[in-house]
Amino acid sequence: MIQNYAPGPAPAYRISSVDHALQLAMLLWQSDTLRVSDAAEHLGVARSTAHRLLAMLVFRGFARQLEGSPLYVPGPVLSEAGSWAMARLEIQRKAVPFLRRLSESTGETATLQMLDGREVAFVDTFESSNPIRVGSRTGLTLPAHTSAGGKVLLSQLNEDEIVRLYPEETPLEQIAPSPAVATRETLIRELREIRRNGRAIDIRSSVVAAGVPVLGRGGRAVAALAVAAPRSRVGKETVRALVSELHIISADFEVALSA
Repeated sequence: MIQNYAPGPAPAYRISSVDHALQLAMLLWQSDTLRVSDAAEHLGVARSTAHRLLAMLVFRGFARQLEGSPLYVPGPVLSEAGSWAMARLEIQRKAVPFLRRLSESTGETATLQMLDGREVAFVDTFESSNPIRVGSRTGLTLPAHTSAGGKVLLSQLNEDEIVRLYPEETPLEQIAPSPAVATRETLIRELREIRRNGRAIDIRSSVVAAGVPVLGRGGRAVAALAVAAPRSRVGKETVRALVSELHIISADFEVALSA
C-alpha cells in the first residue's frame, strides 16, 4: 500500500503537473518499481500523460527505466537521498555509547550534530547530570554558523564550497549577538582558524560550547561531537579539558564508524 503524506495545508493554487510528478516520485521511492499503467492508474490520468511525467523524472534523475523493460526504478536522486537517510541513522546508532561516555567523562551535555546545507541538525543529546545544565537540543535545527558543531563541520569544507553555500554578501542570520560571524568574510576567516586548530569554541553570554569533527571512511567529516556547559563553571582550563576529551572520544568514534 502506498502511503500518502500530507505535511501541510493544500496550496490555494495547485499546479497539477507538479503535484503529479511529486506523487510519482513518492510512489517510486516507496514501491521501488513502477509501470506506466500503474502510474496512470494511481494519478487517474491517461497513459500518455503518465509516460511524459515519468520521462521528466528520468531526465531529472528521480527515475531510471530498466533497459529493455517497461519498469521504472528510483533514479540516483532518490537513491542517494535514501542512502543519506540510512547513513544518518547508522551514525546516530553508533554514536550512542560515545555520547554517553562524553557526557559522563566531562559532566556536561554532549550532542551529535550533522550538517544539512547551511543548517546543522542536533541529531542526539546526552544531558549533563548537574542540576544546572544545558538542556537537550535533540531535533533542533540551527544556522550552522551559530553553533560550535556547525562551525567545525563548515570548516571541513573548502572555501569554494563555502562561497557556494553563502553566495550573498548579506549579513548572516544571528541567534544571539556574535560579531565574529556577522558576514561571510568573517565566517571564512573564523573557519580557517577552526580548520587549523581542529576544534571550534563558541562562547555565549550563558553557555560555552566546543565541537570537533568526526571523520568517515573517506576522511570527510560526517558529523560533529560537541559539549555545552553553563559559562558559570567553565574557565580556560576547563575548555582545554573539554576539547582534549572531545578529540579522544571522536577518534574512538571514527574507529567504530570504519568497522
